[in-house]
Amino acid sequence: MKVMRSFQEKGSVAYAILHEKLVAILRNVDKGELRDILQACYEGGIRVAEIALNSPEALHLLDLATQQYGAKMIFGAGTVTSPKAAKLAIQAGARFVITPVVLPDVIQTCKDEDITVIAGAFSPTEIHQAYSLGADVVKVFPAASLGASYFREIRGPMPEIPLAAVGGVTLENGAAFLRAGAKVLGVGSALTPKDILYRKDWEGLKELARRFKELTISC
Repeated sequence: MKVMRSFQEKGSVAYAILHEKLVAILRNVDKGELRDILQACYEGGIRVAEIALNSPEALHLLDLATQQYGAKMIFGAGTVTSPKAAKLAIQAGARFVITPVVLPDVIQTCKDEDITVIAGAFSPTEIHQAYSLGADVVKVFPAASLGASYFREIRGPMPEIPLAAVGGVTLENGAAFLRAGAKVLGVGSALTPKDILYRKDWEGLKELARRFKELTISC
């Protein structure tokens, strides 16, 4: 009997992520600017965001984000490399966990905790392994280096695996990844460029968020 995956269940976090098609990757964010950044992202149409755990005070930022915008947005933890880190992130409010590579123990921890897990992978073997271990979505990284055609080729033999394009995704190449078969875009520096954060240009950030959101809607 075919087992239903969480991304097929309406109301699940995985389903919501695939519906939104867009995850904002927040790394090295100043906690004093977190509210402004989240507000700009939200007003631009973004509903899912990842706090990278290799950022200063990441767990505190995750907790703050959940307190401030948890009723409006879905927050998760990225760059999770151990079961302990996964559990700490979940305690801080993470509703999904993202790993940089295939980490069976982290995937299992998330399944045990009933938390959506997006596992990082590179090769076809790793993509298949991550999904077989229970990943809800597989993050293909670095997407820009591999190119959109890589996603099209992977989808041929493995059409059932939801793929997220992460790493070098921009307004210029994002549509190509979605048209090639990626179900989700993970966007970091192209959404929160250093110059915009330095100038505290929240209107500029909102406009970038809006353009990324429109891109996902058009594909």
